[in-house]
Amino acid sequence: MAPSLRASSLGRLVSRVLPALAPLALVLSLAAPLPKDAGAAPADSPRDTLSGESALWSVTAFGGVHDDSRLWEILTFRGHDFESSYLAGVAVTREVGASFDRLTWELEGSLFRHFGNQSHLEGNLALLARWRRFPWDSFVDTSVALGQGISVAAERPEIERPDAQEVLHYTAVEAEFAPPSDSRWSVVGRIHHRSGVFGLYGTRGGSNFHTLGVRLHF
Repeated sequence: MAPSLRASSLGRLVSRVLPALAPLALVLSLAAPLPKDAGAAPADSPRDTLSGESALWSVTAFGGVHDDSRLWEILTFRGHDFESSYLAGVAVTREVGASFDRLTWELEGSLFRHFGNQSHLEGNLALLARWRRFPWDSFVDTSVALGQGISVAAERPEIERPDAQEVLHYTAVEAEFAPPSDSRWSVVGRIHHRSGVFGLYGTRGGSNFHTLGVRLHF
Protein backbone atom coordinates (compact mmCIF):
# COMPACT_ATOMS: atom_id res chain seq x y z
CA MET A 1 0.00 0.00 0.00
CA ALA A 2 1.37 3.42 -0.95
CA PRO A 3 2.34 5.79 1.90
CA SER A 4 -0.24 8.36 0.78
CA LEU A 5 -2.98 5.72 0.80
CA ARG A 6 -1.95 4.47 4.27
CA ALA A 7 -1.99 8.04 5.58
CA SER A 8 -5.42 8.62 4.07
CA SER A 9 -6.79 5.42 5.65
CA LEU A 10 -5.30 6.36 9.04
CA GLY A 11 -6.78 9.83 8.77
CA ARG A 12 -10.25 8.43 8.10
CA LEU A 13 -9.96 6.05 11.04
CA VAL A 14 -8.88 8.84 13.42
CA SER A 15 -11.68 11.09 12.18
CA ARG A 16 -14.19 8.37 13.10
CA VAL A 17 -12.65 7.34 16.41
CA LEU A 18 -12.41 10.82 17.97
CA PRO A 19 -16.12 11.75 17.57
CA ALA A 20 -17.11 8.27 18.69
CA LEU A 21 -15.24 8.79 21.98
CA ALA A 22 -17.56 11.65 22.94
CA PRO A 23 -20.36 9.46 24.41
CA LEU A 24 -17.84 7.50 26.49
CA ALA A 25 -16.21 10.72 27.72
CA LEU A 26 -19.63 12.02 28.77
CA VAL A 27 -20.40 8.87 30.75
CA LEU A 28 -16.99 8.98 32.44
CA SER A 29 -17.51 12.63 33.41
CA LEU A 30 -20.84 11.73 35.02
CA ALA A 31 -19.15 9.03 37.08
CA ALA A 32 -16.55 11.48 38.48
CA PRO A 33 -15.41 12.78 40.86
CA LEU A 34 -15.06 9.56 42.81
CA PRO A 35 -14.89 9.39 46.60
CA LYS A 36 -11.48 8.72 48.08
CA ASP A 37 -12.52 5.17 48.95
CA ALA A 38 -14.56 4.66 45.77
CA GLY A 39 -12.21 2.00 44.49
CA ALA A 40 -12.79 -0.20 47.52
CA ALA A 41 -15.57 -2.74 47.42
CA PRO A 42 -17.99 -2.90 50.38
CA ALA A 43 -16.73 -4.81 53.41
CA ASP A 44 -19.05 -7.75 52.68
CA SER A 45 -18.34 -7.76 48.97
CA PRO A 46 -18.38 -11.23 47.41
CA ARG A 47 -15.24 -10.16 45.59
CA ASP A 48 -13.17 -9.85 48.78
CA THR A 49 -10.10 -12.05 48.63
CA LEU A 50 -9.20 -14.57 51.30
CA SER A 51 -6.82 -12.02 52.78
CA GLY A 52 -9.67 -9.55 53.25
CA GLU A 53 -8.44 -7.15 50.58
CA SER A 54 -10.78 -6.22 47.74
CA ALA A 55 -10.10 -7.77 44.33
CA LEU A 56 -10.35 -4.68 42.12
CA TRP A 57 -8.96 -6.29 38.96
CA SER A 58 -10.25 -9.14 36.84
CA VAL A 59 -9.34 -10.89 33.60
CA THR A 60 -11.89 -12.80 31.52
CA ALA A 61 -11.46 -15.25 28.64
CA PHE A 62 -14.44 -15.17 26.25
CA GLY A 63 -15.73 -17.26 23.36
CA GLY A 64 -18.87 -16.56 21.36
CA VAL A 65 -21.07 -17.13 18.31
CA HIS A 66 -22.86 -14.63 16.07
CA ASP A 67 -26.64 -14.21 16.29
CA ASP A 68 -28.19 -12.32 13.36
CA SER A 69 -31.19 -11.35 15.50
CA ARG A 70 -31.76 -7.83 16.81
CA LEU A 71 -30.59 -6.95 20.31
CA TRP A 72 -34.12 -6.59 21.70
CA GLU A 73 -35.00 -10.02 20.32
CA ILE A 74 -32.01 -11.55 22.08
CA LEU A 75 -32.76 -9.81 25.38
CA THR A 76 -36.35 -11.09 25.25
CA PHE A 77 -35.13 -14.64 24.47
CA ARG A 78 -36.42 -14.58 20.88
CA GLY A 79 -33.05 -14.44 19.16
CA HIS A 80 -31.65 -17.70 17.85
CA ASP A 81 -30.52 -16.95 14.28
CA PHE A 82 -27.03 -18.33 14.74
CA GLU A 83 -24.46 -18.12 11.95
CA SER A 84 -20.95 -19.51 11.37
CA SER A 85 -19.11 -16.48 12.70
CA TYR A 86 -17.24 -16.69 16.00
CA LEU A 87 -15.02 -14.69 18.30
CA ALA A 88 -12.55 -15.39 21.09
CA GLY A 89 -10.72 -12.91 23.26
CA VAL A 90 -9.69 -11.49 26.60
CA ALA A 91 -11.00 -8.60 28.69
CA VAL A 92 -9.17 -6.83 31.52
CA THR A 93 -11.36 -4.93 33.98
CA ARG A 94 -10.65 -2.56 36.87
CA GLU A 95 -13.20 -1.43 39.44
CA VAL A 96 -12.98 2.39 39.63
CA GLY A 97 -15.87 3.47 41.82
CA ALA A 98 -18.86 2.52 43.96
CA SER A 99 -22.32 3.93 44.58
CA PHE A 100 -24.03 2.91 47.80
CA ASP A 101 -23.14 -0.68 48.67
CA ARG A 102 -24.70 -2.38 45.67
CA LEU A 103 -23.53 -0.63 42.50
CA THR A 104 -19.92 -0.52 41.29
CA TRP A 105 -18.29 1.09 38.25
CA GLU A 106 -15.67 -0.62 36.10
CA LEU A 107 -13.38 0.29 33.22
CA GLU A 108 -12.72 -2.48 30.73
CA GLY A 109 -10.45 -2.99 27.76
CA SER A 110 -10.86 -6.04 25.55
CA LEU A 111 -9.33 -7.60 22.45
CA PHE A 112 -11.08 -10.19 20.28
CA ARG A 113 -10.22 -12.29 17.24
CA HIS A 114 -13.02 -13.03 14.79
CA PHE A 115 -13.04 -16.20 12.69
CA GLY A 116 -15.46 -18.16 10.55
CA ASN A 117 -17.41 -15.90 8.18
CA GLN A 118 -15.04 -13.03 8.96
CA SER A 119 -11.44 -12.71 10.10
CA HIS A 120 -10.15 -9.62 11.87
CA LEU A 121 -9.21 -8.15 15.25
CA GLU A 122 -11.56 -6.03 17.36
CA GLY A 123 -10.72 -3.82 20.34
CA ASN A 124 -13.18 -2.31 22.82
CA LEU A 125 -13.07 0.24 25.63
CA ALA A 126 -16.10 0.47 27.92
CA LEU A 127 -17.45 1.73 31.24
CA LEU A 128 -19.62 -0.84 33.06
CA ALA A 129 -22.17 -0.35 35.84
CA ARG A 130 -22.51 -3.54 37.92
CA TRP A 131 -25.32 -4.42 40.35
CA ARG A 132 -23.93 -6.83 42.97
CA ARG A 133 -26.75 -7.73 45.40
CA PHE A 134 -29.47 -10.33 44.88
CA PRO A 135 -31.60 -12.24 47.44
CA TRP A 136 -30.15 -15.62 46.36
CA ASP A 137 -26.47 -14.62 46.72
CA SER A 138 -26.05 -17.04 49.63
CA PHE A 139 -26.74 -19.86 47.12
CA VAL A 140 -25.27 -18.45 43.88
CA ASP A 141 -23.31 -15.21 44.04
CA THR A 142 -24.76 -13.15 41.17
CA SER A 143 -24.11 -9.80 39.54
CA VAL A 144 -25.40 -8.14 36.38
CA ALA A 145 -23.68 -5.41 34.38
CA LEU A 146 -24.37 -3.00 31.55
CA GLY A 147 -21.41 -1.58 29.64
CA GLN A 148 -21.21 1.27 27.13
CA GLY A 149 -18.19 2.32 25.10
CA ILE A 150 -16.47 2.21 21.73
CA SER A 151 -15.59 -0.70 19.44
CA VAL A 152 -12.86 -0.53 16.79
CA ALA A 153 -12.47 -3.28 14.19
CA ALA A 154 -9.23 -3.65 12.23
CA GLU A 155 -11.30 -3.81 9.01
CA ARG A 156 -14.92 -3.52 7.97
CA PRO A 157 -16.67 -6.62 9.37
CA GLU A 158 -18.09 -8.88 6.67
CA ILE A 159 -21.20 -9.78 8.67
CA GLU A 160 -22.07 -6.09 9.08
CA ARG A 161 -21.97 -5.32 5.34
CA PRO A 162 -23.08 -3.66 3.11
CA ASP A 163 -23.13 -0.67 5.47
CA ALA A 164 -20.21 -1.76 7.67
CA GLN A 165 -17.92 0.61 9.59
CA GLU A 166 -14.73 -0.05 11.54
CA VAL A 167 -15.75 2.18 14.47
CA LEU A 168 -19.09 1.58 16.19
CA HIS A 169 -20.67 1.89 19.62
CA TYR A 170 -20.10 -1.02 22.00
CA THR A 171 -22.67 -2.41 24.44
CA ALA A 172 -22.15 -5.30 26.87
CA VAL A 173 -25.04 -6.92 28.72
CA GLU A 174 -23.68 -9.40 31.26
CA ALA A 175 -24.60 -11.80 34.04
CA GLU A 176 -21.91 -13.25 36.33
CA PHE A 177 -22.21 -16.29 38.61
CA ALA A 178 -19.85 -17.59 41.30
CA PRO A 179 -19.87 -19.92 44.33
CA PRO A 180 -21.28 -18.31 47.52
CA SER A 181 -17.84 -17.75 49.01
CA ASP A 182 -14.72 -15.65 48.57
CA SER A 183 -13.98 -17.39 45.28
CA ARG A 184 -11.68 -15.65 42.82
CA TRP A 185 -13.34 -17.51 39.91
CA SER A 186 -16.67 -16.93 38.21
CA VAL A 187 -18.60 -17.80 35.05
CA VAL A 188 -19.88 -15.04 32.78
CA GLY A 189 -22.56 -14.83 30.10
CA ARG A 190 -22.49 -11.71 27.93
CA ILE A 191 -24.19 -10.22 24.88
CA HIS A 192 -21.46 -8.54 22.80
CA HIS A 193 -23.16 -5.81 20.74
CA ARG A 194 -21.74 -3.44 18.09
CA SER A 195 -24.13 -0.75 16.91
CA GLY A 196 -24.34 2.38 14.78
CA VAL A 197 -26.86 3.80 17.33
CA PHE A 198 -29.53 4.59 14.74
CA GLY A 199 -27.10 6.35 12.42
CA LEU A 200 -25.04 8.23 15.03
CA TYR A 201 -21.88 6.48 13.80
CA GLY A 202 -22.71 6.89 10.12
CA THR A 203 -24.45 3.51 9.78
CA ARG A 204 -27.48 1.67 11.11
CA GLY A 205 -25.69 -1.68 11.01
CA GLY A 206 -24.07 -3.75 13.72
CA SER A 207 -23.75 -7.26 15.12
CA ASN A 208 -24.53 -9.40 18.15
CA PHE A 209 -22.61 -12.29 19.72
CA HIS A 210 -23.63 -14.65 22.51
CA THR A 211 -20.51 -15.18 24.62
CA LEU A 212 -19.48 -17.29 27.60
CA GLY A 213 -16.45 -16.59 29.72
CA VAL A 214 -14.38 -17.61 32.72
CA ARG A 215 -13.22 -14.78 35.00
CA LEU A 216 -10.40 -14.54 37.53
CA HIS A 217 -10.54 -11.75 40.15
CA PHE A 218 -7.28 -10.50 41.66
